[in-house]
Order: sequence, then structure tokens, then C-alpha cells
Amino acid sequence: VAYVACKFTWVKPEYDDKGHQTLFNPWRGIPTINVVVKGKKVLTGDYSGHGTTNTNTYGSEIGSFAYSTNPADCLLDYLRNPRFGKALNDNRIDWATFKAARDVCNQTVTYPNPTGNAAFLTCNTYVKPENNMFQNTKKLLQTCRGFLPYTNGKYQLKIETAETTPGNLLNITDDMIIGRIQIQSADKVSKYNEAHITFSNEEKRYEPDTAVYENATFIAEDGGETLTIKIGAPGITNRERANQYAEYLVRRSRKQLQVTLQCTSEAQ
Repeated sequence: VAYVACKFTWVKPEYDDKGHQTLFNPWRGIPTINVVVKGKKVLTGDYSGHGTTNTNTYGSEIGSFAYSTNPADCLLDYLRNPRFGKALNDNRIDWATFKAARDVCNQTVTYPNPTGNAAFLTCNTYVKPENNMFQNTKKLLQTCRGFLPYTNGKYQLKIETAETTPGNLLNITDDMIIGRIQIQSADKVSKYNEAHITFSNEEKRYEPDTAVYENATFIAEDGGETLTIKIGAPGITNRERANQYAEYLVRRSRKQLQVTLQCTSEAQ
């Protein structure tokens, strides 16, 4: 628990023998206190080989916790925290997928606008105890484009990113297809050529700021009409990342080609 203790002394005005005030009270009331607080310490590092017992070992590890902005670390802490979170036992977590997600978030990326290097995905947000667990988990997942599938009694963390692992890819051949193929492109309602991202800018003492990305080529393709998405990014505090996120949303919206087909059981 983080707290601030402040003491303010009310100064009684003083006057000279001619009635002129010589000592002034600097206060007009209790001042507003603003602080910048780092998040709580969490389990970090290579936890892929963590315990798998039907117990929660959270309390025994606190001495080795450290500050981290990695979304996988923060989400894992919330899911395991017995006081503020879900208090999951160790065997309810797929540790390998959390470790893989952590590595994805930790990748160093060169951002073009403005140019700079930073971690691919970070978590700079907060959750409220009065909100339900689903709302808080969703907010943490939004910081890393993640989703939380529940498979074989375990929670997994998956990050929306390019998939290059051969074992995770399937080449669907003609002999697997046993039905019609239907193709549907993105409609205009869900396609954008400009994005406005509202974020808390660390360069401006975390005041609200807006990053804007527009693509002239896409605007021309859409007949000169501006199709804008406006969205908040509660986990972003860095302008480079906000610009990158804005571009990502625009480009993703234009790659929503959906292919529906019926296959043999091999496609599962």
C-alpha cells in the first residue's frame, strides 16, 4: 500500500503597530497533492518452469519481487494475488505461454515517429479494487493486445502478433477442403485511414495527449473521405508507442479479409 503523509501549518497573520500586515499566510486552503507512483512489485524473469502444485505460492515469493512494466508480469500478478486478484493456484496457469508472451512484450522495437527504441509492449496503467475481476483483467490485456484462453484447466496468455513458429502454423491443402470457400472483405464501417489515440504523456507529467496517424494512400483509396477511429490507450505513456499503436489500428482495419471454409478434422 502506497501512501503520502503531509503536514500543513496554518500561519496566523501578524501586523505592526500601524496596522500593516507583516506576516502573510501562504495558504488559501488545503493544497492539491499530485504524485507520480511506480506500480507494485511483481514476479519477473523466467518463470516458465514455475511450480504446478494445487497451491498458491504467491506469498512465499514476495521477497524476490521487482518493479516491472511488462504486461505479462502485471497480469500474472493480478491473477495470482490473493488480496486484490483472483488468487489462482499454480497449476491453473500455463507458465510457458506467459513466459513466451513476456518475451514478445520485451522485444526492442525501433519506432519511426519520432525515431527511438523502446520495448514492444508495456503496461503503465492501474486497476481499481472496486471494479470486478473481468473489467480489470480486460484492462490489463488491452495494454498488450492479449487474450486469455482457458484450455485444459489452465489460463494461457496469447499476444496478437505475427506467428512464425512452424509448429503453430498449418498449411491447408486442397485435400483438406471439403466445402465451399467464402471470402468477405472489410466493410466501410470497420475500415479506417486515420487514428486518434488519447494517452497519458509522460513527457507532459502524464497529462492527456493525442497521437494522430493518417495515411494519404489509404485516404485516396477511400475516395478522399477521412475514416477516423478515436480510442483511448490507458496503458501507453510514450508518444512513440502511441504513434505506433495508431498506425497499427489503421493497418489492421484494412486487413480484415475473412475466409470461411469447411475442412477435414486435420484443420483443428
